[in-house]
Amino acid sequence: MVLETKKDSRGRPVGSPIREKIKQILGALGCAYGYEIHKVYLLAFEPLEARQIYYHLKKGVQQDEFKEYGIEQIQGNYTWGSTSTRKYYSLDPNLVIEIPDSVFSAMRVLGLKYKEKPRKMDDKFTNKGSLGKEVSSDKEHKKSGVNESNISRPHKTYG
Repeated sequence: MVLETKKDSRGRPVGSPIREKIKQILGALGCAYGYEIHKVYLLAFEPLEARQIYYHLKKGVQQDEFKEYGIEQIQGNYTWGSTSTRKYYSLDPNLVIEIPDSVFSAMRVLGLKYKEKPRKMDDKFTNKGSLGKEVSSDKEHKKSGVNESNISRPHKTYG
């Protein structure tokens, strides 16, 4: 985990250890929303408040470390209302990152698997349900007959 420093060595460093760990989590998950990242972070690393995850996701999007590519509205009976909004984030596909074993073990405990980000927003995201339920409507996976549960991710690298 190497943090960038400013040229004149004054002020705060540009990078953040929290964002580096979020990159590792997104490298293992492929694409995820904030709360899902927070659950993995709590199991894999030290305790952290959810709003810190959301702050660093927003900051990472501003600094082009993360890509925000979709928003999903989910209907349900929540304490705050009838809908929940999920913003999905991913890494640059050309970025290679070292992923610790603690992230993979946290994913196993939570039952999470690697998810590819959708190619077209219209095919995957709707206002009805979660991403996992809508993935089954993808025409390409039906044609190829590929079962996503059998796809394995390369260990320790993203790219």
